[in-house]
Amino acid sequence: MADYAKVNNVAAADIAKVNNVAKAAIANMHGITTPSSGATLWTLASENGGIGTAAAADLNAWTCYESADMGTANYTTVAYGKDGAGDPVWVAVNENGNREIRYSSDPTAGVDAWTDSTDPGYHMNGVAWGDDVWVTVGDSGRMYRSTDGGGKDANGDPATWTEVDLSGLSGKNTTKIDEIITDGDGNWMFGQDTRVYYSTNGGAAWSLAIDLNASGPQIDSGFNLHTLTYTGGKWIVYLRKSGYSRVFHATDPTGTWTGATVGGVAQDDAALGDNDALIFHTARRMAAGDGTVIIVAGPHFSRSTNSGVDWTQTASGLPHGDARDIATDGQGNWVVVHDDGRVSVSTDNGANFAEQTGVQDGGSNTRMRFPTGSGGNLRDLESVAANVLLPV
Repeated sequence: MADYAKVNNVAAADIAKVNNVAKAAIANMHGITTPSSGATLWTLASENGGIGTAAAADLNAWTCYESADMGTANYTTVAYGKDGAGDPVWVAVNENGNREIRYSSDPTAGVDAWTDSTDPGYHMNGVAWGDDVWVTVGDSGRMYRSTDGGGKDANGDPATWTEVDLSGLSGKNTTKIDEIITDGDGNWMFGQDTRVYYSTNGGAAWSLAIDLNASGPQIDSGFNLHTLTYTGGKWIVYLRKSGYSRVFHATDPTGTWTGATVGGVAQDDAALGDNDALIFHTARRMAAGDGTVIIVAGPHFSRSTNSGVDWTQTASGLPHGDARDIATDGQGNWVVVHDDGRVSVSTDNGANFAEQTGVQDGGSNTRMRFPTGSGGNLRDLESVAANVLLPV
């Protein structure tokens, strides 16, 4: 069955919805299958305002620069979506004191590629786009939302970000929020401690979906939710405490949450002989695409090919340690970013990873090298994304 190339003269790669149905939920139209939107560009963000880009055709050839006016502030997350005119835009959030949200229509343009958007006044940790809405979360439990483009509105002016009032949420506190995700169909999720919060109206209003330490799948005290993702109709959350990790998944966040398994065995089953057999408890981020979920921790990764239900752990499966973030284009390509400018790439849907081979300093060192500035020319790489509309 052939893939469609356009719908109403809009290229398939630029389609977010058809008749108000998210593209990811459309199997075919009139017998013509929905194509996965492969990436053409990958972008990474680092400490001290560093940005790196690579064409999807060659993930061994990265170009790096330091964004103007960022100083020693660290980018924490970079994401891809659309602006108020419906054109592609990248949004990066960071720890700068007066430019916490920045945007770029072309990250390859160099040091002046990024422009300040509305500044919330708090350090931002996570940002995402879906269903023509941008949402960012950060320190002190803050959340901001933009419905006019995130970076720039339809007139090309900086977009407006409005704080979402979360003060009435059950159990909500001022602990920072690390990450925000969406299914691309108006539903959003974030976590705090062991609580999962859910929105069904584009992030405008929120409610407590479940406290994993109080109802549903019981877990011990001391766990905290660190990362979450969505694929294959399932929401997947990862919690950890010292020496232990847990993953749960749900089709309906307000319904039943089920604990993940390792080779078919419950993750807390003594038969595993190791309470950390699911994923190493130092994991930071996970990503998902086309039903595959991967979470990274140090030089290790764990992988599920059935939307987070069952997992396989691969010890020392990454060529380097200190993995900080992971992303996929939904076409079997995955990129992991590490400390000290290291990048790992998989082209077999996350089964194996290899070090990128591009040379940044004219010698034999394959680490990302930035122009010498504050802190020298090596950076801890904080985030990575591809120019595909999530979820993939």
